Amino acid sequence: MAGATRGTGRRNGLILAVAVLVAFSVVAVMTARWVLERTGGQGVSSPWGPECSAWAGEERFSLDRDQARRATTAAAVAAQGEDAPVEAPDTSDIPEPVMTVLAEGRGDSPAPR
Repeated sequence: MAGATRGTGRRNGLILAVAVLVAFSVVAVMTARWVLERTGGQGVSSPWGPECSAWAGEERFSLDRDQARRATTAAAVAAQGEDAPVEAPDTSDIPEPVMTVLAEGRGDSPAPR
């Protein structure tokens, strides 16, 4: 008799644990969908996505960390002109729209100067 009660208790505990995990999963999915709806998907990056990305208009460009570092350095050197303490790195493998956005800013925000 005691063995039957113990088995029922374990089964109830397992059912409760699964129900809690399902509830947490549903809350996580609903929260993620809410965030994506509110942000339009921009600015939200998945952990398995690219290390860096840049938006030029409605298009998203994926960059690795080295490309992002070189692109921002080149934009900073261009903004400083002859007073720049370093030379501009090679940016031939970086999409031109990314370099344009870094140099001129987005159309809906102030341009960096």
